[in-house]
Amino acid sequence: MDWLAERYAPERMREVFSLERRIMLWRKLWLALARHQKRLGLCVITDEALAQMKAALNKIDTERIQELEERLRHDVMANIEAFGEVAPAAHAILHLGATSYFLVDNADLINIREALRLLAAYTTHLCRLLLNWAQRHKNSFCLSYTHLQPAQPTTHGRRACLWLQDFLSDIKRLGKLAEDLPFRGVKGAVGTQASYMILFDGNAKKAEELDKAVAADFGFSNVMALTSQIYTRKLDLEVAQAVCQLAVSAHKFAQDIRLLTGLGDLRHKTSRTQVGSSAMPHKRNPVDAERVCALCRYLFALEGYVRETASHNWLERSLDDSAARRLYIERLFLAAGSAVRYCCRIVDEFEPSERDISEFVPLLATEGLLMEASRRGGDRQKLHEALRRAAAVYQQSKNLNAFLEQVEKEGIMRKEEARRFLNVELLSGRAVEQCERFLREAEKVINAQEAVAPETAGV
Repeated sequence: MDWLAERYAPERMREVFSLERRIMLWRKLWLALARHQKRLGLCVITDEALAQMKAALNKIDTERIQELEERLRHDVMANIEAFGEVAPAAHAILHLGATSYFLVDNADLINIREALRLLAAYTTHLCRLLLNWAQRHKNSFCLSYTHLQPAQPTTHGRRACLWLQDFLSDIKRLGKLAEDLPFRGVKGAVGTQASYMILFDGNAKKAEELDKAVAADFGFSNVMALTSQIYTRKLDLEVAQAVCQLAVSAHKFAQDIRLLTGLGDLRHKTSRTQVGSSAMPHKRNPVDAERVCALCRYLFALEGYVRETASHNWLERSLDDSAARRLYIERLFLAAGSAVRYCCRIVDEFEPSERDISEFVPLLATEGLLMEASRRGGDRQKLHEALRRAAAVYQQSKNLNAFLEQVEKEGIMRKEEARRFLNVELLSGRAVEQCERFLREAEKVINAQEAVAPETAGV
């Protein structure tokens, strides 16, 4: 059982990388190649051959293909023979002038483009969920943390905006890469189009037109000017890096959820069915957040695999490129789709706890006191030292009056005046305003993305 595909990945992403889709794409590529070769004057290709190819596109017998591959030990030749059996009039001209990577690379690029679009759509859905969550909790005050220590008051909604901001940047990156993705095209065995120059009797214009026409059939306006037998694997690395940028956002989000549940700032919504531990009945572990972190670490490792493959490619190509890409292209997108899917679940699973942060307020107030006393003409450095002493008094005593008395004793300000800085809303600065402003702009971006998202993008 493939746990990544069967247990975690969204169904639509699994379909993109299914065996049946790959075989179908190869057959469509052969048909497009033959159709344009005939149109450009290659008389050996008949109307009957094209008609049989078109009629047999869906006649896919994976068991027969596997049987042929076991004998031939070459998957492309096995597929040629299997397609030729159901389209016999085309058998003699299938794959004419092509190399295996006319199929493999072009089909991979078609799938990568579709997968990038799906990832962008999944992430758009996640952004919608985060935006709604932030709007609900934009006025819900909580602690912010630096060095995992209480820092200043913020709101749950504003913190969610930080996650949302990262994911919005990922949507932009994935979408642009999908739209700019080039097609390998019809380049021959090592990229020189030598076979097509022979087929077209030295007519370079026909070879060039064939290249562009096949690409256009699959919706690509950008065709690579140069390839070897394969397109540059730096493009795979660019794809992997974009996917891993998304994984960075997902890991940060999920890790923060794990920390906040441990600190008591967030809690699971009520669920009577979830089991947190087989041994400890009371536990409610953030299991989906933990899954996201695990999947993202796997993606980070895959990026290194892609980088190694791109840098170690021998001259015009070697087979270790093929074996590696069979593993990592599919798994990059299955793992990323899985991570975003679980991020969506996390948003629905957690809500702010009713944690009382009043015990931290005297400590949180120290910066406000420092600013006000400095504004009145005090020495900032001496005030900082004095407030450290006042904070230490509170940390030892947990007594608010003792803190205020120490503030007055240090000559910072009278304790009646200092009480004003125990107001959480004052200490939170522009947290609510910034959240509201950001959410207005974020909604415009999400609305625009939802208008172009694939209909099948549900996670």
